[in-house]
Amino acid sequence: GVSSDADRIVEYTVDFSEPVQSVVAADIDVTGGVLMADTLQLNAEGTQAVFRVEADDSSEADLVVSVLGTVQDLNGNALDVSSSAPVSVDTVNPAAPVIDVTDGDATQAEAGSGVFSVTGEAGSSIEVTLTGTNGTVVTVINGGDGSAQTVTLSPQDVLDLGDGAVQVSAAQTDEHGNLGVSSSDSFELDTVAPVADIAAADDVASTGVVTDADAGGA
Repeated sequence: GVSSDADRIVEYTVDFSEPVQSVVAADIDVTGGVLMADTLQLNAEGTQAVFRVEADDSSEADLVVSVLGTVQDLNGNALDVSSSAPVSVDTVNPAAPVIDVTDGDATQAEAGSGVFSVTGEAGSSIEVTLTGTNGTVVTVINGGDGSAQTVTLSPQDVLDLGDGAVQVSAAQTDEHGNLGVSSSDSFELDTVAPVADIAAADDVASTGVVTDADAGGA
């Protein structure tokens, strides 16, 4: 597995072939992380030590733990230095997704086919929050292969948002569970159909009936 922001703490168990006198923090060397010294324990028999290590933040360096030769058996013989297998680390937070608004004034039909896209890392999960005059809609988009992903709105989404300005915010969680900062943009929703008010010319008789005189007839 990979140690990420979602799981930066790794627990280690060290089994000794015979009892040792003690194991203290100075006996443990860690690359790519930090020993959580208060978790270090040696069992009563002196044959097993357990401890936890926290991977460095914003790092992709493998986590490796070594037990040093300062550990001695009951007769004073120094331990042969022993190192763990590396644990892959990715605690680097992803960048903010790219939001590309392609239609700044959207009708309901246009919103249904997509008026903006989001682009994040391959394998990421992108949470998109839309805030309109009526309320908020939250949707999660699969980052796919890292290409732009079109975001479409259902008729209910459009109703929940309401006409007017819609603020868009997006943040991605990468494939290892690291959450990045958000990006933002906006567009307008206009789902109200125009209304035509048709009135007769001012010189139509006040009766509202078109006569030969009104029509220009003889």
